[in-house]
Amino acid sequence: MTAPALAAAKTVEVTVAAGRSVVDASGKTRRQGEKALIDPSEVKHLRALGFLAQKGEEVSLPRPGPSVSADEGPRVTVA
Repeated sequence: MTAPALAAAKTVEVTVAAGRSVVDASGKTRRQGEKALIDPSEVKHLRALGFLAQKGEEVSLPRPGPSVSADEGPRVTVA
């Protein structure tokens, strides 16, 4: 087998938890909501620390840019 095939055989696909990032088996940084390939021996520890979403948990992807609403923030009134 080739090296990538061996690496794929020894990894588990998981979802990164909200507000976290991890470096997966390929060396790439995966951010919240993205799928990552992680060594099976590390999954339990990373999940306990909150870096991985629980099985079946839905993680929303971050919205680009700030969210602004007219209902938020200070108000100015003329007396």
